[in-house]
Amino acid sequence: MKKSVKLLVVAVLVSCSLWSQEFYFKHYKVEDGLSHNTVLSSLQDKNGFMWFGTKNGLNRFDGYTFKLFQNNSEDVKSLHGTYIECLYEFEDVLWVGTDNGLYSYNEKQENFDLLEGTSAKQILGLMADVESNLWYIANSTLNKYNTKSGKTDSFPTDLFFNATAIIKTNDNEIIAASSNELYKYNKVSNSFISYGIKVQGDPKLPFRINRLFNLNDHVILLGTQNHGVLAYDILEGKILDMLQELKGPIYVRDFALRGKEELWVASESGIHLYNIKEKVYTNLVKDYGNPYALADNAVYALTVDDEGSVWAGTYFGGVNYYPNQYNHFKKYFPSLSENSISGNAVREIRPDNKGNLWIGTEDAGLNKFNLETGKFTNYTSKDKGGILSHYNIHGVLPMEDKVWIGTFDHGLDVLDVKQDKIVAHYNMGDRSTLRSNFIFSLYKTRTNDIIVISTSSIQSYNSQTDNFDLVGTFPEHIHYTCFFEDKSGVLWAGSYSEGLFYYDPNTGDNGNYIYNSLDAEGISNNHINGIFQDNNDTIWVTTENGLNLYDPIKKTFKKYGTKDGFPSNAFYSMLAGKDNELWVTTSNGLVEYETVTGQKKSIPRKVVCLVINSIIILVTKVRMEQCILGALTE
Repeated sequence: MKKSVKLLVVAVLVSCSLWSQEFYFKHYKVEDGLSHNTVLSSLQDKNGFMWFGTKNGLNRFDGYTFKLFQNNSEDVKSLHGTYIECLYEFEDVLWVGTDNGLYSYNEKQENFDLLEGTSAKQILGLMADVESNLWYIANSTLNKYNTKSGKTDSFPTDLFFNATAIIKTNDNEIIAASSNELYKYNKVSNSFISYGIKVQGDPKLPFRINRLFNLNDHVILLGTQNHGVLAYDILEGKILDMLQELKGPIYVRDFALRGKEELWVASESGIHLYNIKEKVYTNLVKDYGNPYALADNAVYALTVDDEGSVWAGTYFGGVNYYPNQYNHFKKYFPSLSENSISGNAVREIRPDNKGNLWIGTEDAGLNKFNLETGKFTNYTSKDKGGILSHYNIHGVLPMEDKVWIGTFDHGLDVLDVKQDKIVAHYNMGDRSTLRSNFIFSLYKTRTNDIIVISTSSIQSYNSQTDNFDLVGTFPEHIHYTCFFEDKSGVLWAGSYSEGLFYYDPNTGDNGNYIYNSLDAEGISNNHINGIFQDNNDTIWVTTENGLNLYDPIKKTFKKYGTKDGFPSNAFYSMLAGKDNELWVTTSNGLVEYETVTGQKKSIPRKVVCLVINSIIILVTKVRMEQCILGALTE
């Protein structure tokens, strides 16, 4: 994956009702390997692969990369159609309907066989019955192909009807549709019987059935061209008075049922969602200011995979993926048209005691985010008309009515929140004893001392002298990355390349743990990202190559990584949950880790930072999100 800017995820404990969560889609387009941004059909096969039919061939997706199957005029075993109109899996064989014939996929050889008699025909519908018959619509003619005998029966349009859709009911009945009628297949006569449906539509708009879908054992949904969704009871033989929100000028393309109650309807006007039990409706559409919204309003195909996630194929916006797991996220990103976070590259997030989060970015200064109102207040640098010394913020520390702000190579600012102005600035030289202008992080001790972690030293703020003192025995000229005071009062400092330092103010004991490839019980890496103490007072150290559990008696480390089931060897931050539960961030997602049983659950996102109590702050590689994690309520 290409590296991008950071993403902030804020986990806030809120109550959520039906449809209260936002819907965020991940987009897969040509630049991601998709053969074309127009996706006409989709399917998940027996092996779990996702298949997408486009206007430029067939795509198989394994969750990481696309494998393309396209027209090759010199290969008789290739698809000779360009538009992949429909997909269907029958008797463990994938069938591919194109604008130039119907093909069966040979899984071992990864090639295709053309079904005899379908060359140069447009295939617009596929369905199978329990008697090994594959039904398909070719140039509006319905056909029945028996895979055992190889025989094909056709139902020509001049003798029957112009077929537009076909479906097998839950009772194994075959029902086909013309533009304005339904037909039931009679096996004895090998013919069709009309249901005689009567629909009073808008005379100015043509009534046409595009799609059929089984809602339950006796109700079929009719997706129409200009009249939305109609529910037809095949037992009672009548249109039902239901799904009122889905009627009207909606051009329906496809259906999907997520679970037993959540109906998804693909249309030319976005995705229409309807909860059948609660009778709650919403319409998902493209939003030009939201990079996570649908990429296009014209949605042609829907597939719910075996995890309950939804894949939507659009006409201009490629594949749009809505994951089932961990979908209670509210994302925040810069927007010129509304109140929003000011930057993309989030570096630091800290809560104050007034219900705000202070968010430092590396590209657009500081933000105050009110958790109750959802409003942002933006602070930018002086060269951009603001009050900050620099726009690249690394350290943020709220202290009562002030916020200490560490910058990249421009020193330290102090913001008075009530006055809304900078009341102090500290820089190297002059009267300041600050050892570096690059403030990497800030930390508050249990006695409310302010610790300045810089690329040259560990210092504490001396309020009596209004200056900075070196802390303990931590050496100078070290690029420090983090600081921690454990429950016994021992001070710890992590560095960029010099390992882990410690100092005990009570005894004067101090030392430095560095990586040694010959020491199996030593620390795993010299690049320290974080230091943490859990509910059992155990010290954990995160590094760029391994998670380390510290043994204070032996002064040794037990190392964890991918060999132990974690998704990555790069660890960043940690937070205690209930009992022996830890939340651990890695370069390949967030992990819920039970330290006694060793059980792990992963959220596959690139996450970098966690903070405090029932509020989790996660920094990853794109923008800002707000999520619900009920495990951290206590």
